[in-house]
Amino acid sequence: MTPEEIDRLLNEPIYSWDVSSLLSGIVDFLAFSERNLSWQRRREVRRAQQEAADLEIEPEDAYFLSQARAQIIESAKLRFDIGLSQSVRYAGLVAFVTSIEWCSRIFAALLSTPMPKRPNGKNEVVHVFEHLNGKVGGRLTGEVDTFRQVVIIRNCVVHSAGLVKNDKYETELRQAIASVKGFGLSTEGFVGETVHIDEGAIDALARSALSWVPALDKECWENGTFKRRP
Repeated sequence: MTPEEIDRLLNEPIYSWDVSSLLSGIVDFLAFSERNLSWQRRREVRRAQQEAADLEIEPEDAYFLSQARAQIIESAKLRFDIGLSQSVRYAGLVAFVTSIEWCSRIFAALLSTPMPKRPNGKNEVVHVFEHLNGKVGGRLTGEVDTFRQVVIIRNCVVHSAGLVKNDKYETELRQAIASVKGFGLSTEGFVGETVHIDEGAIDALARSALSWVPALDKECWENGTFKRRP
């Protein structure tokens, strides 16, 4: 690198460094967790298949044998396909939203003019990002709206254990789930209809935020929305 390139690299501002680091960590956490789940699932299913093959039943109950063997294998699969996988993705969802919430607190503290009063019932973080989106000409309307829907889903996961039925905001929740790619409804568990998150869904949200959050930060510094650095 030339001296000029080195000087530019060392002196050019890096926007939303902390939040980018957090979001990168979420991407890494999910990638590691999903790989580990996949490996452990294969291992557990092989163990269950061997246990089923070795199963012995009294002659008078022989007609239960095929059903018992199938249940052993199915139980192993369900443990990973529903319980463990959704627990990991729920954790990733909460971590993702928390990172964006931290970012919103930082952005709100940097405003050169006071925030407008938050309407009753509106999420504080969404309010901040909607305000900032207005400052950049509505360029990030799609991203902010997606985050608003994700917050609704996160709230269900945190406050209702992911159970959709009788959630305080069930109507809005169902609309949010239908609108965000990689999210859906599941009835495969034993507790009723729940929020289902596909593999890669949180990863995609985090990777998108790694682009739009620093871009918003940069533009707000450049257009005077944020106070000048000392």
